[in-house]
Amino acid sequence: MLPSLKAAFALLSLIELISSIPLNTKTKLSEITHRIQHLNSGVQVPCNDTRVAQVPFTDRKLSDHELLCRAATALTKVPKCKKDYEPLIINLQSLHGKR
Repeated sequence: MLPSLKAAFALLSLIELISSIPLNTKTKLSEITHRIQHLNSGVQVPCNDTRVAQVPFTDRKLSDHELLCRAATALTKVPKCKKDYEPLIINLQSLHGKR
């Protein structure tokens, strides 16, 4: 009986943990660009690539959609940093409807 109580308690704890985590969190464009700019500022990630910094994130003449497309394209061209940039790429693509 004790093992089934432990299993039930563990299952309830796991369900509580999962239910407290939002299922679909979308990051705002400003937060994404801030993260990318932070990665390219003084604090460098070991596999930083200058191609990401070449995207004009501050060009207000471009639409948000165009900025998102450019950012996603630039980030996908940095294969050695994929694990660092993958969450940003996924958020960028979901923000402009490309999956």
